[in-house]
Amino acid sequence: AFMVWDQDNELLDFFKNSSGHKPVIVPFTSTAENVAKYIFNELEYRFNDSFGTGLRLYSVRLWETPSSCAIYGLEDK
Repeated sequence: AFMVWDQDNELLDFFKNSSGHKPVIVPFTSTAENVAKYIFNELEYRFNDSFGTGLRLYSVRLWETPSSCAIYGLEDK
């Protein structure tokens, strides 16, 4: 999959006119920080604390390189 900003007309046209790709169209530029926030927001309410243990999503850490990452979590909301 390839993440594409919904305002990037050049890439949108490319994917529209080619096959074999699975673009994920998002309403933001795909920086590591924005993607970490997106993933957190997509997953946050999917955690089900079935056993009453306090299970919840605390944060998402997205690695850009072996030494650089973006973190988004509850404290950032």
